[in-house]
Amino acid sequence: MKVRATPLIELNHVTVRLGGKRILDDVTWTMRRGENWALLGPNGSGKTTLLSLIQGDNPQAYALNLRLFGVRPETTATLWRLRRKIGWLSPELHLHYPAGWSCLEVVCSGFFNQIGLYEPCTSRQRAAARGWLRRLGLAHRAEQTFGESSLGDQRLVLLARAVVKKPRLLILDEPCQGLDLAHRRSLLATVDRLIGQTRASLILSRITRGKCPRASATF
Repeated sequence: MKVRATPLIELNHVTVRLGGKRILDDVTWTMRRGENWALLGPNGSGKTTLLSLIQGDNPQAYALNLRLFGVRPETTATLWRLRRKIGWLSPELHLHYPAGWSCLEVVCSGFFNQIGLYEPCTSRQRAAARGWLRRLGLAHRAEQTFGESSLGDQRLVLLARAVVKKPRLLILDEPCQGLDLAHRRSLLATVDRLIGQTRASLILSRITRGKCPRASATF
């Protein structure tokens, strides 16, 4: 008898309220290894709130019926261990990332889930970071500062940061926001290639237009 692998994500009747407003309403969802999901909805539909629970940036994650990789994130220490298995990219991360770090240091910071590099990297980690920059056609950017790169290249550097530790789960929250059409196509094609190379499962969120009352998840 074949035993099914432990789900990557399990949400069971999850409701999130903020300031008296219900952001997520009784969400039940299971994501398994090998699945890739698109999370679609207009602004305010709850996409980012849902992803923040999974990423561990929402304090309500501790109290909800939520499991990541089969484990409930009941303590900060547990949550940090779980986050090592997750790669993350979002417009907010891009907005707040310091411009003065080199692109190599930006990628290396992905090993530590930090905005900026405040711990020494091993030679193996630096080699891995250089390898990802090379795969994305950014080897020449390694020693340049993050702020010197174009917006499109910055987003690719942050994508390399998200995959450098070979995460089991890759979360891309509106990764194309602010990019022109050419850079959007390039980024999405790169994501397709990286999923094949890393074998990570993907959640990608995207804004849709219209009056849809809440986000929907599809695969």
